[in-house]
Amino acid sequence: MKILVYSTNGVLRDGITSWMKSHLARMDQTDLELHTLAFEDTTDDLLRELRACGLQIHMVPSRTTPLRFAVALNKTLRAGKYDAIHINGNSSTVALDLLATMGTGVRARIVHSHNTTGSHPIFSAILRPIGNALTTDRFACGREAGRWMFGDRPCVVLSNGIDLGAYAFDPEIREQMRPRLS
Repeated sequence: MKILVYSTNGVLRDGITSWMKSHLARMDQTDLELHTLAFEDTTDDLLRELRACGLQIHMVPSRTTPLRFAVALNKTLRAGKYDAIHINGNSSTVALDLLATMGTGVRARIVHSHNTTGSHPIFSAILRPIGNALTTDRFACGREAGRWMFGDRPCVVLSNGIDLGAYAFDPEIREQMRPRLS
């Protein structure tokens, strides 16, 4: 299965990119071909980290130029003949991305909500019905994030996967850190 998975924020040192790297690095990719989008200003170190997770990267214009982005997304989807697109986003503006998938042959259009509010609630309320109509599968990092993005539509909650072991108490580290912090 060939999947294009990306964040509407671009590739940043943020929660969505961390989620993608964490999950995709651990995922069995035997029968998967995973691709992602990165905006043209993405740093080389982040691109290397994504490639290390098994992702093939397509450089596209930023969503701050919506028409250029939509055309590039549509061309990428047409050329790549993807089975699915997995859009990780924070607001109903993902509807614009979903509109760009029309006519590309992508059958599974997955939207994954990572936020519980946004800076443009009226715009989100207007776009929500369009996004819901074009989305085939709904995911959220929590119930509230699902309600924010999808309203009353059902969605699957995928809790953020944080390795809690990295934060476990370690008496040796405690002893090393105490003199530094005193």
